Amino acid sequence: MLEGPFYFAWVNPEERTFGAEHMRVDEDIFDFSIDHAEGDFATLTITVENPKIGFLAPGRKLWAWFGYNKAFDPEASEASLGDVAPLFFGRIVGMPEDMDAETVSLQFIARPGDFAEQKAALAEAMKVAPYWDPIWFSEEARGDPDSVLESRPMMWAIDRVTHVVSASDIINGEDGTITFDEDRVFYDSVKITYDGSPLRTVNVMATVSWAQVAAGEVDLSFYCGHGAPYSIVTYTGDKLPDNWPEAGASFGGGWTVGQSTMQKLSGGKSVWMWGNDPVLGTLNPTFPGKTVLCPSWAFPQFVLGTWFPGHYFRVALETWKGTLTAKYDVNRQRSETLTFSLSADVQKVLTEPDDGEALDLSFASSEVASPIDPGGTLPIGKALRRMYLPTVRGSKSIEYLIALARSRLIAAARCVRATFEVSFHDALEVGLSLRKSGVLHDNRLPGATAGGKIRSYQISGNGDSGEFRATVTLACSVGRGGSVTAQGGTPTILEEGCVERTVQRYEGEYVLPYAGDVAYSPLLGMQPIDDGYNFESLRPSDVVKNVVKTNDASVQQSIIPATATEPKDVIDILNQFPCTWEFILKPIESGPFDRTLDLLTTDLKIPKTIDLEADMVSS
Repeated sequence: MLEGPFYFAWVNPEERTFGAEHMRVDEDIFDFSIDHAEGDFATLTITVENPKIGFLAPGRKLWAWFGYNKAFDPEASEASLGDVAPLFFGRIVGMPEDMDAETVSLQFIARPGDFAEQKAALAEAMKVAPYWDPIWFSEEARGDPDSVLESRPMMWAIDRVTHVVSASDIINGEDGTITFDEDRVFYDSVKITYDGSPLRTVNVMATVSWAQVAAGEVDLSFYCGHGAPYSIVTYTGDKLPDNWPEAGASFGGGWTVGQSTMQKLSGGKSVWMWGNDPVLGTLNPTFPGKTVLCPSWAFPQFVLGTWFPGHYFRVALETWKGTLTAKYDVNRQRSETLTFSLSADVQKVLTEPDDGEALDLSFASSEVASPIDPGGTLPIGKALRRMYLPTVRGSKSIEYLIALARSRLIAAARCVRATFEVSFHDALEVGLSLRKSGVLHDNRLPGATAGGKIRSYQISGNGDSGEFRATVTLACSVGRGGSVTAQGGTPTILEEGCVERTVQRYEGEYVLPYAGDVAYSPLLGMQPIDDGYNFESLRPSDVVKNVVKTNDASVQQSIIPATATEPKDVIDILNQFPCTWEFILKPIESGPFDRTLDLLTTDLKIPKTIDLEADMVSS
């Protein structure tokens, strides 16, 4: 007679494909139970005759195949591999506890030998926006594969036969939906239970902080003109080199002098000498300036028939060029705190709301100026920037937080459990899997149906009682269904297309970060609130508050006397009216600069897989 219909074969771990060689019975099984729950490994528990040996003894095989022949005929000469449904492949967990009994229970686990490697590779591929943002994780947590599921309504699914690891949605099964009609389900097995009440709101507060580090120089040479553009025309130029600001000197307000030079471009040297012109006192050589008769009686004249030239002091008018830069080196602490509340549109389970219907989440990150983005780039781009969250990259961080709140709400909405039993053969026919959804039809239920993702199942059999069946539990979602759409909004400053999208806000705009269940009003276009310094494009006009200049060449020329007793008198008068500058720079504040940003979201639309508010049922 053929062995079967159940097969149990001890195998080596590399025998990962069920073959004809595994269609044997290495242990006589009295009963079995295959149990599989979301996020966990499937287990197989079997009761066999106590062999009175150590199951973990050296040389013994620790892995096993368990299968069932759907077309088993004990009188047939051979069985077809194509008729066999492999049910389980796994490794024995340990020694049984009831070693002193006539029968012992053995437990196996369907944990892949390369589980960690499979999960790590899958997690790496799932690190994509908006479901992943490294700024919200510590360095250690970034390497944890489970972190990629925090913002996704998903769980790891490990196939009990193939050992393939995947991530499976907790609402919609990727491998299809099984219909459980009333003629398939054991009538008295249907049971509806509640696992608490759904979350209605998730309140999020998240803070990003960084050190705004910037250093450089701003050229103030444009403001150094005195009497002419970019040049200094003066009668007191000899004082300029000694009185011009030195590099390193303080401007005040966080500024210091950077580069500083003073160069004479043209002009003679003031001289006291004889001249022949009775009016101008023409000198040789000539140069720009003003001539003073000095002393006042020494004008050109004839004395007793002899011509005497005049004695004059020629005050030189000089042209100089000054260059000057203002230097800064700042390290300013900045932070942005985002707050929002995401509410779910869900059905009531309890008549009295309680504190459990709201969840507060708080996050803090100081990583926006760290090289954690692909290629070692900074999330903020440059540490000198004034904003993070109201930028394109910052929007990805915001969308991750929305995804996180969304995931919590969707998971909590699966608070109804529909449990029922079907026959063993029906369980094999439909292919029970944690990657599938189910719909239970029963006129006793509100709306006559209960649907949801398969949360767990048990396939069991008992040779003594002859009972072979499967128990299925669906996680039903109590949302109200529906969807949201994007809204374009109205530009707040200029017409559409006049400026880049990031420059201005759009009033009433809502965008969809995901596929139609929630929308939010983006922060793009918000302007920074600080002292106004944009270190990416710092211009002199941004720095200079005012420049006060005194005593230009025309003023100095007006106070030079026509005559003087000696040159010193002229010099003393000019020294009372030197050309001066007073640079008044806008101070660079040290901060900190803290800002709170409130985000607007729509309600989250969650699928309705059971209608607790149904007012009638089908007959």
